[in-house]
Amino acid sequence: MADVSGPIPESAWHTKQARQLLKILLTQQGKIVSRDCLIDALWPEADPGKAATTLRTAINALRNTLEPDRPPYTPSSFIIAHAPGYKFQLGEQVWVNVIEFEKLLDIRRDLLTQATSLYQDDYLPDDLYADWSFFERERLRERYLNALSDLARCQANRGEYERAIASLRRILSRDPGREPVYRGLMRYHLQLGNTVAALKTFEQLRTYLATELGADPSPQTQALHQAILSGQPLWEPAPTISVSPNGQSPLKAVFIGRAGEVDTLTNLLTEAQKGRGNIVALSGESGVGKSSLAAVLLNKALGRQALTLSARTQVIGKNLPFAPIIEALESCLLRQPNNLLAQLPEADKIQLAQLLPSLAWQVDITLSAAGLPEGNRQLLVSSLLRALLHLSQNGQNPPLSQFLRDLN
Repeated sequence: MADVSGPIPESAWHTKQARQLLKILLTQQGKIVSRDCLIDALWPEADPGKAATTLRTAINALRNTLEPDRPPYTPSSFIIAHAPGYKFQLGEQVWVNVIEFEKLLDIRRDLLTQATSLYQDDYLPDDLYADWSFFERERLRERYLNALSDLARCQANRGEYERAIASLRRILSRDPGREPVYRGLMRYHLQLGNTVAALKTFEQLRTYLATELGADPSPQTQALHQAILSGQPLWEPAPTISVSPNGQSPLKAVFIGRAGEVDTLTNLLTEAQKGRGNIVALSGESGVGKSSLAAVLLNKALGRQALTLSARTQVIGKNLPFAPIIEALESCLLRQPNNLLAQLPEADKIQLAQLLPSLAWQVDITLSAAGLPEGNRQLLVSSLLRALLHLSQNGQNPPLSQFLRDLN
């Protein structure tokens, strides 16, 4: 941190909280941060009245550090009070390397978008068999595919995972054998909480390589596939303060605040381990940290060797029956020991394999090609319930913790 005269010396920072306060306000890049959020981040255990007084003191100390020559009782040029909280005023006097970094990346992303949109077809398609055009066509095609790959990375860095997926699919439409592209698709689907799509992407790659080349996916791709099947959390705990428009922070951070809620959920998990389960609804505005709070609980459950299921309801899958259930079960069931799944009744295994075809080879089932008749829906639901009860009662890791995200 520096001003026009140079770096601000350590002695100028009157309190540690003032520096932390500046970091939080800068992270929001000019957006208002409510007083409650600031208190929850910096003094989560303090008495609310005392914490409010401490916040005002820290704000005053921060203003004095940034503007030591500011006359008394004059407004600050940087730390602005704006209901319901405060914000850091960005302007020509302020240069933040992170903001400049992202601006330059956005320029690159926009240029890549424009450049790739100009590539409508391979070079001189009417002269495909002319020797003199071959090398130039391949050179331009390779540059185009590399540009799409760079564009996808730029989009993913901004949290635009749907667009990143679309860019990678454009690559596969012209060269379906690019294995690193499949790995990128798998990771971006995971970022969206779509485990099923990530696993299907792997199956598409495996089928293509076996059919076209008689080969298997590389060890790197297989390791990623196994990581998905292992049921690792699909998102990491983030601060309760949102730091980007879509609520996803590009920075890894520890979970701050919500100590009371974490204690409540931990106690409920303990009760579940004693055989007394419950249902909890996490409700609130977008970006307040509901998914982060749930991720903390899932990590605690995993730490206690509990069986966990997690899925996300999505608009894109609203017309797909059992879509969230399929996603939740896909990674969970497939990572269970074969002998444990084999203990399920034969009728239940057949019902479940209609939803999870990859389960068939694991427990040696022959599937009917007829699919799932409408009249068998109740049988399927019953089989699902019995399977979950079987796993939670007979597995190595009871109890069962299930998280459904964006339920509506």
